[in-house]
Amino acid sequence: MNGSDHSGRQVTDGVRRKQKGVFLMAGFLDRAKEQAQRGLAQGKQKYDDVQTQRTGGELLKKLGAAYYAERRGSGDPVATQRALEALESHIVTHGDGFLPR
Repeated sequence: MNGSDHSGRQVTDGVRRKQKGVFLMAGFLDRAKEQAQRGLAQGKQKYDDVQTQRTGGELLKKLGAAYYAERRGSGDPVATQRALEALESHIVTHGDGFLPR
């Protein structure tokens, strides 16, 4: 069966099927691209979450080391205070989800 395309030219069924296949493939590729972009966004979010957790853990460790050194007599209270302020700033910005429960 023959028909016409958008320009009024005659198109055979074989060509029309091929055009539909191209459109189907384009739709498939669009969906695949969207899924890939969603996956990348989720991966980046997970990476950022892990980095935030690590940073919080490192700040907590620094505070503990500063406090321990201060209690042992070899530390500086100012260093302990700075470590505490850095940790508190991180908590205000990112929350306290990294703290042990």
